[in-house]
Amino acid sequence: MSQKRKSSLSLYAIVLVVILVFSSCAAFAEAESSPDPIRIAFLYSLSGSNAESGQMCLDGASLAVEHVNANGGIKSLGGAPLELVVFDATSDPAQAKNVAERALSDDTIVAGVGAGTSAITLPMLPAFERAQVPVVTFTNAADLTNQGYQYIFSTTNRGTDLGLYQANFIGYLNEEKGANIKRVAIIYENSANGISMADGAREKAEELGLEIVFDESYPAGHADFAPMVTAMKNSGADAVMPYGYMQEARLIFTAMRDLDFYPVVMGNSNWPSYYEALGDATNGVIAVGNWNFATTQVNDNPEFQAIVDEFEEKYGYFMTEQSGPAYDGIKIIAEALEICGSTDPTVLRDTIAENEFEGMQLVGNYKFNEKGENVNGVPAVTQWQYGKPVCVYPVEYSLNEYMDPSEF
Repeated sequence: MSQKRKSSLSLYAIVLVVILVFSSCAAFAEAESSPDPIRIAFLYSLSGSNAESGQMCLDGASLAVEHVNANGGIKSLGGAPLELVVFDATSDPAQAKNVAERALSDDTIVAGVGAGTSAITLPMLPAFERAQVPVVTFTNAADLTNQGYQYIFSTTNRGTDLGLYQANFIGYLNEEKGANIKRVAIIYENSANGISMADGAREKAEELGLEIVFDESYPAGHADFAPMVTAMKNSGADAVMPYGYMQEARLIFTAMRDLDFYPVVMGNSNWPSYYEALGDATNGVIAVGNWNFATTQVNDNPEFQAIVDEFEEKYGYFMTEQSGPAYDGIKIIAEALEICGSTDPTVLRDTIAENEFEGMQLVGNYKFNEKGENVNGVPAVTQWQYGKPVCVYPVEYSLNEYMDPSEF
């Protein structure tokens, strides 16, 4: 081989080594400069009787994380991505405390979202308070925010507000739609949330001059509602206000149909499985919820409408009152991280407390008072219309008008 040939090969080898060295250094530098993910604990029921709710929450939270990361992560923290650390809170309140403590034993967790139901959320709160880690929830029991906790932020309404709005809607039907509802029945789960909602319903019903002809609770997991529905029918109730969770709502509604009892039904049955179980029999059923996709707040904002549309396309069902607030809970934390530029949970807590956050809820932005309650929260009264629950009250936020059940 010629000397010239050998020199050329040597030169190529040197160039190759230099390229590899620089590439390795660049890759190392990039790895060194990439920020660690910001870890948010997701604590919802993913097993047991509340698993359906938990999965809807997981879908909403996951989509929010995906959107934040696709938009460049938390820019004030060098583009750090969010990481959702999923914990199954189970459907057992006795286990929820242990799950929260296990999650918060990881000091890289900067915030939490959870837990879907008040019964599961309440036992978790002392753990968040001790760890001084903020948690964003959308559960409703009054006990969540009346115990002096400083690290809870509730994006939705107290259960008493939901009950008040249901009874208030009956007043609206009587005054504006010519209904003649005089006697009401209240049936509720004997839990913190159910009790709160029933309290609100009683207060407003009495204010409106409605006669409460039936008022009884049932234990969690109750399965045989025929005797209670029979008693409600015999009471002459024109409207029934059931407060519980989806499993019980389906059973109560089915028992009414079996007993040919057709009052105005005002429950909290806003899940896709309600329609899957009962089909067109849901048409006309009224419910009250934490959130709804068919509102002026969503429809009038192209970004929000795109989120709702993407959710339905991605997961195969409409964005529910679990999925929507779970999405917004992540976005509140992300926006607060962007504002404060810190992963210190106490700094993050103060930032959430002191600022207002854009969201898809009924009347707009989230703003929390000293108890951690969202001062802008207003329930959405919905009506099932052709397979979906759509907001019909308050009228100024609704896209669809209330329909008399005879119209379906």
